[in-house]
Amino acid sequence: MKIQIQQTKLIEILDYLYVDGLFPFSVVTTKDGRLFSVQSDKEGFAMRYVVFLGDYFKQISKEEESIQWDIEKMKKFVNLRKPESFITIEYPVEKKLVISSEGVKTRIVVSKINKEDVKKKLPFVMKGENKNIPYINKGQVALDTHVSLSLASLKKISSYGTAHGTEFFKFKIGESRNLQVFVGDVHAIEDDSILNVNAQVHNVNEELDVTFTKGISEISKTFSGDIDIHLRSHMPAWFSEVTHNHKFGVMLSPVRE
Repeated sequence: MKIQIQQTKLIEILDYLYVDGLFPFSVVTTKDGRLFSVQSDKEGFAMRYVVFLGDYFKQISKEEESIQWDIEKMKKFVNLRKPESFITIEYPVEKKLVISSEGVKTRIVVSKINKEDVKKKLPFVMKGENKNIPYINKGQVALDTHVSLSLASLKKISSYGTAHGTEFFKFKIGESRNLQVFVGDVHAIEDDSILNVNAQVHNVNEELDVTFTKGISEISKTFSGDIDIHLRSHMPAWFSEVTHNHKFGVMLSPVRE
């Protein structure tokens, strides 16, 4: 595996892989001039998918090769380089991962990965006219309520969670077809906040009522633009963004009542 990339772009990649600590160790794969990763967190709360196209890199291997990156460790050493510098990542070099730039070679010991750790596809199918609707439970259940949410609104939701000292966020769509987010005590017995957020409801086939916990705060620090959300009452939700040079998505599990 050999990658050459500008320092600022490498930091972006590491942030998308890390998802604010949900994935401290990321199994990444190069193939056909792309870098991608499909991974679930240890607790099973979240699944992260990300692919970076060739535009991100000055050079990237076309061969299919996989490796586990220690994201926290790599960020420390990549941040020591100048933003405008180009960094070379190579593996294996004497059984180590080598990060080179500015006359410095940092050699990092890499943990061995098993074949089952390398995932290449989403664990669900995408259907619909634009193939953007996730079908879960072996393709039987469509997450067909579709909402676009501004990044500013997602950050606002997260900040109210911090103020309440809670990780509970209830997303509701009623007869008005407007999205409301309840933060705090989602049973409305103790303190809570009700947010009418900057969101566009594109499609809803039934009233929506679903609560999330771990993951909302983390993804609010990871997305770089507006977020597409596909969800359904009491089901997981798919938060995603697509640009000209990368695709990123996180599936979050709901709180079971």
